Amino acid sequence: MRCLAFVSALLGVAFAHAQEERALPVDLEFDLIVVQLSESAALPLIADLRNSGKASQARDLILTMVAKKGATLMGWPILRAKSGQRAVVEQILEMRYATQYDAPGAGKITQTTEPTVPLAGRSAVSSGKVATHAAFVSEGIPVSFETRNVGVTLEIEGTIVADLAIDLSLVPQHVRFAGFRKAEIEQKETGKKVVVEQPEFIVNKVTTSLTVRPGDTTLLGVFRLQEPAGHMELFILQTNIIRAPAAATPDLKTSPPKTRGK
Repeated sequence: MRCLAFVSALLGVAFAHAQEERALPVDLEFDLIVVQLSESAALPLIADLRNSGKASQARDLILTMVAKKGATLMGWPILRAKSGQRAVVEQILEMRYATQYDAPGAGKITQTTEPTVPLAGRSAVSSGKVATHAAFVSEGIPVSFETRNVGVTLEIEGTIVADLAIDLSLVPQHVRFAGFRKAEIEQKETGKKVVVEQPEFIVNKVTTSLTVRPGDTTLLGVFRLQEPAGHMELFILQTNIIRAPAAATPDLKTSPPKTRGK
C-alpha cells in the first residue's frame, strides 16, 4: 500500500508540474545577425544555412569568422516579446537632410566689355561698351528637412501555434548611407537654377511571413553588394521560446508520504 501511495503521489506531482509548466508565461526571443563576408566564403555557408540540419553550425562558424576578422558584423539586434505581440528593435543613426530648397535672393552679377566686330586682317578691338550678365546657378538654401534611419531595424510579430510551431511576420532591413550627389533644380517662376546635394541610401530589406520551430536558425535574405565589391550580406534569424522559471517542487524520492495501514 505504501508503494502504491508513493507512486500515486509521484504521478500526481508530475501531472501538476506539467499543468503548471503549460500555464507558465512564455516569451519569444529573436536573434538577428546581419553580416558581410566575401562571396567565396559566403557561397558554401549559404548552402549550409538553407539546410535545417546544418544551419546552426553554419551560424556558429560565421560568428567565429567575425571574431577572427574574416567577416564584418553590421548589426546584431536581439529582442524578446510575448506571443502575438508586435515588437521592434532599432540599431540606427538618425540622419537629417534637406528635401526642399530656395535660391538666394540675387544671382551673381558679372560685367564684360564687348569687343567690336574685327575687320579683315585685324584683331578685335574693344568698343568700350559694358555688358551685364546674371549667373543664376547658385547653392540652394534648405527650407524643409526629413530624417532617415541609417542602420539595422527588425520589426517582428511571432505567435505560438499548435505543436509549438511559431508563425512569424517580420521586416528586417539594413539601410546604409552611400554618399551625396549633386542635383540641379530650376525654379519655373524665375528660371533660376539651384545646385543642391542629395543623399543616396542603399537598402537591403526583407518582408515575409513563415513558420519556424523553437531553436531554428533561418536564412532570411542574401544580398550581393556593389560596395565593397565581391561581398555579400546575409540576414540570419534564430528563434527561441523562453519560459518563466517554475516554482520549486518537493523532493519525494527520499521522503515518501506517511500512510495509515489497516
